[in-house]
Amino acid sequence: MSVVEYLTQIMLQEGYIVHHAPDADEARILYQKIEFNLIILDLILPNTTGDVILKEIRQEKDSDLLPVIVLSTIEDEPKVAELLNIGANDFIHKPFSDLILKIKVKNLLLSQNKTLELIRQTEDLNSRKEKFKFLNKMFSEMLSIDKLEDVYQHFTDNLSKRFPNTIVLYNSINEEETKTRFEAYSGLNNKIINKIAKINITNPVGRQFELLEQHKKFFKAGKFLEFEGGLSEFSSSEFPAWASKAIEKLLDIHKIYTIGIKKDEKLFAAIHFFTLKNTEITESDFIEIFTQQSGVLLQKKLVEKTIIDNEEKMRVLNATKDKFFNIISHDLLNLFNSIQGFSELALKKLHSNEYAKVEQYCNQIHKTTDHTTILLGNLMQWARIQTGRMKFNPIQLNLREITSDIITLLEDIANEKSVSLKNTIGIQQCVIADKLMLETVLRNLIINAIKYSKPGGSVDISSIQHNTIIEIRVKDQGVGIKKENLGKMFRIDSANSTPGTRDEQGTGFGLILCKEFVHKHGGEIWIESEEDKGTMVKFTITRSN
Repeated sequence: MSVVEYLTQIMLQEGYIVHHAPDADEARILYQKIEFNLIILDLILPNTTGDVILKEIRQEKDSDLLPVIVLSTIEDEPKVAELLNIGANDFIHKPFSDLILKIKVKNLLLSQNKTLELIRQTEDLNSRKEKFKFLNKMFSEMLSIDKLEDVYQHFTDNLSKRFPNTIVLYNSINEEETKTRFEAYSGLNNKIINKIAKINITNPVGRQFELLEQHKKFFKAGKFLEFEGGLSEFSSSEFPAWASKAIEKLLDIHKIYTIGIKKDEKLFAAIHFFTLKNTEITESDFIEIFTQQSGVLLQKKLVEKTIIDNEEKMRVLNATKDKFFNIISHDLLNLFNSIQGFSELALKKLHSNEYAKVEQYCNQIHKTTDHTTILLGNLMQWARIQTGRMKFNPIQLNLREITSDIITLLEDIANEKSVSLKNTIGIQQCVIADKLMLETVLRNLIINAIKYSKPGGSVDISSIQHNTIIEIRVKDQGVGIKKENLGKMFRIDSANSTPGTRDEQGTGFGLILCKEFVHKHGGEIWIESEEDKGTMVKFTITRSN
């Protein structure tokens, strides 16, 4: 029996899995294919020597942890020392004792296991230190951030950096745990976001969606879980199936992970991870600790936000009260004084038979009465919605027909300035809206457009159909709005009306009412304007199928 066969027999008896090579070439092949725990190497090999193979082994990466025992008949002490210096862990002289060989193999393997365990413990300790340092830094930074929106963005930015090739999304969850709002994302550039917006028509950031029961169960678990249904199922309340599939293909999503952020069983938010390029996330324990700590921090931030919001509500309430009394005491009083003054003048001219002047004053009274009626109507509607006494009755309405009725009502005002009103809304364009509220919004916006149009100008009312909404636009070619005033247009504490192109007066109250009514429908309203070039007011409302 050869030495190799004898060694194999001894090691098999000890319960080890054994591979043996008859020569150096076969040894090299085995070494590249198999991850060994220990090598017994004969110094004399066909075509080469054991020390050459030993040197090759030690040149490999991480081979210093692999025990190597050299067998030889050599008794030369310097040669043995040279072998140990090259990288042999032990030396056994042939002929060898079976018992001594078994003990040496066992001890070297035990030593190797202890070394590997120590390395693992050190790596775990360093990893825990690094994770603690990361969390401590991140939460310290978040505590110093004032705006909750910026806290959300800080969440996703830091997690996206920690997990490369991963898109991180942050969704807040409302108090009733029925709605989720897409707050922030990281790991996507603007180019990709624009492509997603084109697929789904609108940018999903800032939009609110239904919180599905299956998702709620995921989030309540507080565990880092893989969602196996794909983006179509995951985002079924947010995007149509075809849009989800297109987005999934665009991003090349590999896996979807999700976890809820909660404290004392109260859900605050959910974080979603979309991994790309075959990336997988294995740090589930770290993410679960992160979300547990986040729940404490978010609760603190939400309490702070509630206090700030309540202070803002009180400020707006006081501003609303001041604005309301100012309109009653100043604007309405001026209008009634104007009516009274022109009435007295008309009576005097009637007695002196100056009928041309009487007609002039009566026309002025008529205009002032129209303006007073509109203002009183706005005030009454606003007061009713503020006190919760205004009924909200959304029904299917033909948008073109509603707009045409408003235009007919305002034609006389437009004709006085030679302003043309154009309705380019599609014949079949329908919305789900409260008729009175929609009429009020359109009437106020078109009146404003006429007011600030130059004589001979035009006002265009148009619409664009998106996925589930319709965007309505009222555009004029008038004087426009100064850039510094754009942000004040819908604020009751700073709303002031600029006189029109024929010195028409106003209160700025109509736009505030428009905002209230549009938001009541779940839509948005905004203004785009350039001084001396005109203004376009846009608002969205739910589309009817």
